Amino acid sequence: MSIDGLNYAKENGIIMLSFPPHCSHRLQPLDRSVYGPLKRHINSTCDAWMRNNPGKTMSIYDIPGIVAIAYPLAATPLNIQAGFRVAGIQPYNRNVFLETEFAPSYVTDRPIPDPALPGPSTNSALPGPCTISITSSPLPSTAITDSGLPTPEDIRPYPKAARRKPSSKGRKRHKSPNSNRHASEAATRKRKE
Repeated sequence: MSIDGLNYAKENGIIMLSFPPHCSHRLQPLDRSVYGPLKRHINSTCDAWMRNNPGKTMSIYDIPGIVAIAYPLAATPLNIQAGFRVAGIQPYNRNVFLETEFAPSYVTDRPIPDPALPGPSTNSALPGPCTISITSSPLPSTAITDSGLPTPEDIRPYPKAARRKPSSKGRKRHKSPNSNRHASEAATRKRKE
């Protein structure tokens, strides 16, 4: 993500989005429907290879053949389409996730840095990936319980992640392994002169 890349996308009608924190395991289509079957097919193909090659050790050169057998079994058009469907991407389904499923990201959401406060300069840094904020406040207690009793969240809210402290440390200077040798050679030359 760079300013040039974002400007190019904006000029060409491309809308850049990123996943909310801690939700990629639910939103990645291939994670949802292809990689699980791929892992199962690779394991069964490895088992078959070991049965067909008793006493032989599997090497790195055997792996491409195993993957070549397992990959077409897992990456089928039906599996790929199912991943986009369960993630709510195609067909688009904005209600595929409940609000409570985004609750883990609430604890680590950091406030947007205030440029008036001391800290690292935000003018020189390139922007990082932008995230979509699903909720900006804790889940309403009515969404969790309708009994009228306060929830533990009402009594003691989840702790929020603190602002990041600017690091005053720079990179440590290290000497190369040969620097001592060069220094001793220079000292020897000076003594000879």
